[in-house]
Amino acid sequence: MADAGTKNPALIKLHHHSEKAEELISASQKHLRFSESVLLLLDHANHLSCVVPPGHVRLLLTLRPIQPVDMKIIRTGGFKELKDRDFITVGSEGVGTIIEIGKDVNSRLQKNQRVVPALFWDNLIKQGSGSWQYYVDVAQENVMVLPDVPKESPDYIPDEAAAQFIITPWTALGLFHTAAAAIPMNGFLLLSAPSSTIGRHVLGIAKNKGINVIAVVRKDDQKKLLEDTGVKYVININCSDFVGQTKSITGEGGAYAAIDGVGADTTKKLGACLRDKGELLIYANAAGTDIDDHVQISLSDLKRRIQVQWWTLTDYLRIGGGNKVVIGKEMKKLFDETVDLYRKKVLLFPIYERKFKFSELAEALDLIEETKTEFNKRKALLINHDHPHVD
Repeated sequence: MADAGTKNPALIKLHHHSEKAEELISASQKHLRFSESVLLLLDHANHLSCVVPPGHVRLLLTLRPIQPVDMKIIRTGGFKELKDRDFITVGSEGVGTIIEIGKDVNSRLQKNQRVVPALFWDNLIKQGSGSWQYYVDVAQENVMVLPDVPKESPDYIPDEAAAQFIITPWTALGLFHTAAAAIPMNGFLLLSAPSSTIGRHVLGIAKNKGINVIAVVRKDDQKKLLEDTGVKYVININCSDFVGQTKSITGEGGAYAAIDGVGADTTKKLGACLRDKGELLIYANAAGTDIDDHVQISLSDLKRRIQVQWWTLTDYLRIGGGNKVVIGKEMKKLFDETVDLYRKKVLLFPIYERKFKFSELAEALDLIEETKTEFNKRKALLINHDHPHVD
């Protein structure tokens, strides 16, 4: 049990401009440097209150993936809400167990339940308190309960998968549901970055729901890999007649919607393949940089009323402007759909190379850097110091 005298080991990013940096370093057992501009602190004595806040549960987190958004926060601060903080406990996702329950918590949540917390918004962004720590207090509406079945059951969801159940599958589901609303029977959806985790989730969801997808790649080796996995329509965007090849599949009118995770001139080429009033959802900018993050769209396509939208999961869930109860229900709906599609093997998560203790973070980050360009990207997972088993 965590109390006011219990250390809460954490991996913390310090800002060099912070006057508190030296004080925190001197109070720590160890610090890790990742590049010249980033300092990561290990084992700061981050104490928890004796009392869990009303409407919250206290979790012991046991496993966390290192996600691209975590790397973005480590390198750049990531989000305006975090950049003015003296320090941040990194980590956007994880899995754990309920160890304490605050007042006024719904009876659906009980001690010892395995759960997946939606930490990104209320914990990480608002408080700078992510999953790379042992204990965390989470509002009850942000806690998703995993099925209570034996490990031997085919319905059991291992921690390695459950820890990845929020960011990428919910983004893929939200993108798909937004785009699919505009696609009639036998219509087509264009998808860039199909080799990414989100892209592969969208391909699986679309196949499960009976929606035609054209996977748009930038390299021929990606084309072959996708074709080998059974994707029917794959086109290299750099071919000599991309628009013509695409419309030979969709029909002259073009596709009804496109999901773009690449940006730059890919956005323009996708827009040219959409029918009048088609919908173009941009959720990432893989071709851009922190300095140059532009996308392109043709004026002639805008005249055809192409609907270009910057899409985020935050906006999809109406976080920041919606009712918490309604948002919680929408999260639960996405979580239940994720569980169902995982059991049907529609959602396939990246494999993990190995599990790393907090003290091995530098080695884990090196692995992430080495494998970030691979098709089936390997995922590094972080576990607690005293975890009984390390692969």
